[in-house]
Amino acid sequence: MNKEDIIVKKIAEKLKELLNNYQPLKEKFDVGCHINILKDIEIIPNPDTIRGKKTSKFCLIVGDAEQDIVVYRKDCKIEIPFDNCNIKKAKRSFIKMKNHVPHVIIPYIIFEIKYKKINTHQVTQYSSMAGQMKELFPHLSYSLVIIDSFADYSEKVGRHGKNFDKIIPLLIDPDTENGIKRIADNLFGSIKTTINYQQPMLFFGISESEK
Repeated sequence: MNKEDIIVKKIAEKLKELLNNYQPLKEKFDVGCHINILKDIEIIPNPDTIRGKKTSKFCLIVGDAEQDIVVYRKDCKIEIPFDNCNIKKAKRSFIKMKNHVPHVIIPYIIFEIKYKKINTHQVTQYSSMAGQMKELFPHLSYSLVIIDSFADYSEKVGRHGKNFDKIIPLLIDPDTENGIKRIADNLFGSIKTTINYQQPMLFFGISESEK
């Protein structure tokens, strides 16, 4: 596990602690790190038919991508029946899911964490991924978080990161417990704002009394 992964894990643990102590959200929402999220669904010629098996000529192929920090509803899941010969996993997708009918969580907020350095290719890659996921999950809020960097990324991110809902620069040292706490406090403020005030909350049926 590299340093950035360790930082992500520590932030996620602190966010989970904050969430569990916040009554309006703790019953319905959870936080996790390094979670695979459904990214794309395509219809392609069924490879089983090409190999001579009697199946549908076309099949659904689904792919996922690991995300740094994900906020999701505990009670909102979908099942993908991979035991159905007309539904396939994309290469290197869903490898962590051993059962034939995995539960795929519905993401509500995603934070992509970058520590110190981020290049144009990374910004373009994550922005493209954000766009793909938001096509599948229209309610999703996808943020890029840049930690402890004094470099000016505003032009680079602005030009190539058009699919991010938020760009969150945090000039905070993550090598201390207090630094992790300050980062988590900032992100938790963003979580509360997104859930409480944005229109997508209606998708989940959150009542006024739950805010």
